[in-house]
Parts: sequence; structure tokens; C-alpha cells
Amino acid sequence: AQLMAKESVSSVISGNYGPNASSGLNALNIKMYSSKVDTIKNVIDNFLAGNLVEVHDATVKGHHS
Repeated sequence: AQLMAKESVSSVISGNYGPNASSGLNALNIKMYSSKVDTIKNVIDNFLAGNLVEVHDATVKGHHS
């Protein structure tokens, strides 16, 4: 997350976010979007069209939960 903030990343897209990832991204005000779409092109097209859902918390439990 620190590298993303350094590179001025404002949003990320993933299928799932663990508690550590969501905590770090939230702390840096990086928006998280969820997508289960199968190709990168379709994910980007859906993002640009505003069709992805923004998430604010972890979507899965941590590895050591």
C-alpha cells in the first residue's frame, strides 16, 4: 500500500481484500473496488463505466483468523 501511495494510486480493483490490505488501503485513502469479471479488459471497461462496487472493509478473513 505504501508503494501505491507513493505512485499516487487512487483506486485498486481486486476479487477480494483481506483485513491487512483493506486496513492499509483505507489508511492511505485508496479506494477499493471489487470485481469477479474474468478478463482485465472487461474489468477496466466496467470500472470506467462505473459498474464496479466500491468496498470499504475486508471481504475475506485473514490467513491466521
